[in-house]
Amino acid sequence: MLKYAREDTHYLLNIYDKLRLEIIEFAEKTNKDPKGAILSVLEKSKEMISLKIYAKPKLKNESYYFIIEKNKMMLSDKKFAMLKKLMK
Repeated sequence: MLKYAREDTHYLLNIYDKLRLEIIEFAEKTNKDPKGAILSVLEKSKEMISLKIYAKPKLKNESYYFIIEKNKMMLSDKKFAMLKKLMK
């Protein structure tokens, strides 16, 4: 888990840096203030993404069958019931 967190942070920081540089480059090309452009993007991100509340999707019986079919599984009734419980 530590390795995953370390690598995740490593890549996310790299992506953040690249996006930040793209925003600055775009702002300079369009004669906008780079600092203002970054603040604008961060504010939009806060409004449009960060404040959204995640709602767990409701599962239908078809969802279970999709997993079974996708993974080419043969399940007994007992195992199918367990899959349903795990997904809930």
